[in-house]
Amino acid sequence: MKTEKRRRFIINLTYWLLVLALVYVLVKYLLPLVTPFVIAFVIAFMLRSPIRFLVNKCRMGPKLASALSVTLFFLTVGALIGFAGAEIFMFLKNLFSGLPSAYTNSIAPALLKLNDWIRETVGQLDPEIIAAIDTALNNIVRSLGNIITSFSFSVVGGITVAATGLPVLLISVLMTIISTFFLSADYERVTGFLLAQLSEKNRELVHQIRIYIVEILFKYIKSYSLIMLITFGELSIGLSVLGVKNAILIALLIAIFDILPVLGTGGIMIPWLIINFINGDIRMGVGLLILYIVITVIRNVIEPKIIGQHVGLHPIVTLIAMFVGTALFGVVGLFGLPISLAIINSLNETGAIHLFRKPGGSPAEEGKEKVQKQ
Repeated sequence: MKTEKRRRFIINLTYWLLVLALVYVLVKYLLPLVTPFVIAFVIAFMLRSPIRFLVNKCRMGPKLASALSVTLFFLTVGALIGFAGAEIFMFLKNLFSGLPSAYTNSIAPALLKLNDWIRETVGQLDPEIIAAIDTALNNIVRSLGNIITSFSFSVVGGITVAATGLPVLLISVLMTIISTFFLSADYERVTGFLLAQLSEKNRELVHQIRIYIVEILFKYIKSYSLIMLITFGELSIGLSVLGVKNAILIALLIAIFDILPVLGTGGIMIPWLIINFINGDIRMGVGLLILYIVITVIRNVIEPKIIGQHVGLHPIVTLIAMFVGTALFGVVGLFGLPISLAIINSLNETGAIHLFRKPGGSPAEEGKEKVQKQ
């Protein structure tokens, strides 16, 4: 009996490891190839209601309604992205192009002031020590200048290289637009064909997954909007207390920037506070440092809790999923893995799948109770 249990355990473990490996390969390597078509399918799904409205209320043909809806959608999105992208591109290019002059005019003089202060403070020491300090600071100033200059040129060059990659991006966008036209015009036909390949049980499962995806995505948007609002409130109060001009506008920009998983608030506030320290504005530097620490601590505490409460996962599970997802798949994993676990948890609670048990009974029994309550 023990041997049979061990053999069964090894078989099940091997099976699930193979499934996980297959999922990893598909998401890591296949998903980027089919991303334009996935995006097109999502947009076509989103445009179903406007298309139905045009067909039923405006008496348009399905093809004309689909073409009009898709055209208006991409014109609106393209105008917004084009305007915002051009502004961000020019801002970043000007910012990094001006780094060398900013270093020469602000950072280098601040380091020289630091050098003079050290000389006055340790003036009673051995002249050899003072000479060594002078040499070290001069080397630091020279090295920082070279690093900032090379970094500036690298970033500007990187932006230029990214601009040269626009044709590939445009091809992907074009494929997405064309696919959206076809899918929106024949959405029912395409989905009907795909569902016809499944058994009746699997069709019901797909239907439930679709409902949960829409519901959980809405909850995710709601969760991160709440987190952004909290961050905006903290920044507005903190920057206003520190006497920063245009504190509300700056707080709004940083709060939006904070949604980015890699950069976050620190991408703006850390360089800001370092420059204040270097320029001798200790009060502002300390204030920004305290504000950054407070925002970071609160964000790390509330993010798993808020997302977990909205999507139905325990905060520790959400935190682990976000960490593992980011490590494996980057930005896609940061959002995709918690959403996937939330969908699996919802399906398990309703009894559609039976992956794990919850306290108080089997998944199927709990699912039946939940359906009866609804």
